[in-house]
Amino acid sequence: MVTWVVRGGSSRGIYEKEFLKSGTIGIYFGADLDLTNAGDDAIRRSIHQFYVLDMERRGISFPPFTVRRTVTYFFNQVLLFRDGVCPGDTIIMPRKATGGRMVAVGRIEGNYEHWEDESYQHRRKVGWPKESVPKEQTGYTWYASDQRTVFKVGE
Repeated sequence: MVTWVVRGGSSRGIYEKEFLKSGTIGIYFGADLDLTNAGDDAIRRSIHQFYVLDMERRGISFPPFTVRRTVTYFFNQVLLFRDGVCPGDTIIMPRKATGGRMVAVGRIEGNYEHWEDESYQHRRKVGWPKESVPKEQTGYTWYASDQRTVFKVGE
């Protein structure tokens, strides 16, 4: 079994409580489609469209290289969540609401699910037996400086 870090949403961790309450973990990254049977091209197009439209709404423009790099990063995070994380794997969710001192530790209980009407519509069921564990007790304290949303920390 593998241990993953999956962050609980925005920079303030506003979705952490919702994930704990619903027994899930989720991501978004602008992929506005059900990933269950979606091909790579469809996922990339969805993320690209979201990212470019979001930047346009904000009046921001980036060179094409930066857009491609960001879309690729988002795409890779989505695929890790859909295809890398598996039932039985351990999840560590840093608790931003605690200033990063605590984490929730759970176990993946299901396959990828698409929750249509949610902000974080790409979900997996999680059993959260430990909602507030000092991060030092996980043995994975180095991950705090890693800014990725989804990444593997151990096997």
